[in-house]
Amino acid sequence: MAVNNTEEEKKEEKNSEKKKESKIPYEYWLVIWMLVSLTLLLLALILLPAFFTSSKRFIEYSKWILPALLGAYGAWIGAGAAYFFGKENLKLSSKSTQDALESQQKMSKKLAENAQVEDIKPTPINPHFKFTMKSTVKEVITALDKNVDYWFVPVLEEEKMKMKDVIHTEALWRYLKSNPKGEDDPLKKVIDYIEENNKIKASKLHGFFAIFKMDNQVGNVLKSMTRRDVSVGIVCDEQDKATHCFSRKDLRSFLLGGD
Repeated sequence: MAVNNTEEEKKEEKNSEKKKESKIPYEYWLVIWMLVSLTLLLLALILLPAFFTSSKRFIEYSKWILPALLGAYGAWIGAGAAYFFGKENLKLSSKSTQDALESQQKMSKKLAENAQVEDIKPTPINPHFKFTMKSTVKEVITALDKNVDYWFVPVLEEEKMKMKDVIHTEALWRYLKSNPKGEDDPLKKVIDYIEENNKIKASKLHGFFAIFKMDNQVGNVLKSMTRRDVSVGIVCDEQDKATHCFSRKDLRSFLLGGD
């Protein structure tokens, strides 16, 4: 029923738009009324003297009033016609400009969506700020003290150094709060703690990232991140090693033509 109602509403909107388009503007009727009025007055001025041929004064008056009325009504009609046709021309010109701009925007958006991740210039990941599952919490804290702006920690496998997980720094501090003596614990314990803690999952400190490639299309990446509700994209190379990162905000800014 909801679908049918929506379709009916759309049809009504289209019909109302068509009625508005087909409705003759008031300016048109104004011009027609002025033309009819002028015609009637001219006929009256031309025909009336024929009934009063004995009155030279009336004929002289008619000769004087005729050019005056012609000039006045001509200016009146000219102003009305100029207003009406000028308005129509302006409307058509504005519509053409709007259509051209919309077409250009659609084309620009399509080109931006078809661009690749490398085109948004993702931020390189600091090679000295990568850790493995065996790295301790203390090592990460020491590195965070030197890089206070970092808010997530890339975690790699021990053997091939492939991307394994990403730890939100807030989740790391929560782990330390629940385990005050856990500075020497490996990051694997932190990851297990995050996986088992429902509060952390509910606060979106878990699963906030997704892995992509440099040649992935920007439009598809943004749709994927929006659907999965992730805020960070990690770029991995052919060996699945993390090289760059970007945010969902970076993608939107790129699509909107920002820096």
